[in-house]
Amino acid sequence: MSAIPIKVVKVLGSGPIQPAARRLPEDASQTFLSGVPVYVDSTGYLAVVAAITASGSVIAGFSSEPAHNLTSDGVAKTLTYGSVENQANAVLIPVGAPPSDGACGVWIADDLTIFVGKTLSTHALAVTDVGLIYGLTADTNGQWFVDTAITTVNGGAVVEVTELIDAVGTLGGKVAFRVLRANQQLVS
Repeated sequence: MSAIPIKVVKVLGSGPIQPAARRLPEDASQTFLSGVPVYVDSTGYLAVVAAITASGSVIAGFSSEPAHNLTSDGVAKTLTYGSVENQANAVLIPVGAPPSDGACGVWIADDLTIFVGKTLSTHALAVTDVGLIYGLTADTNGQWFVDTAITTVNGGAVVEVTELIDAVGTLGGKVAFRVLRANQQLVS
């Protein structure tokens, strides 16, 4: 079983509340997938979390789109080809090319936003999972999953399971979770 992109499943509160989302300037050469944990690095640019192995790891949120593999930090990279006759400053943009503004969309990790992701493929969901803290780990394809083998803050546990999405007993089942407050980078 492979991991799936982590997405927002609901926002706590009353009424139709939207999850907190921002476009943050992207670090150059990032190639992460949609639905992976990201953070703002020391230079102020968004990057994929390399690994979460200890306490103090921070997560700004989860990417709502793939990285753009920018050439320069925070500078838009537009797909263009050829030239336009008699228009020196014009460019041709292929149909369907994604717009790029040098930033990447992020669903912000906060106390109200609940995400959904798959668990470790060997883990059978149990009612007792709700309320427990676990880690996040990348699989070989670049997607991330809730790692039920990581159960301590010092070992890298950064999420709390809030409910089961799949049935009890499902191997590698989906769970709803929130990022622990201590690991929320953009919440004060």
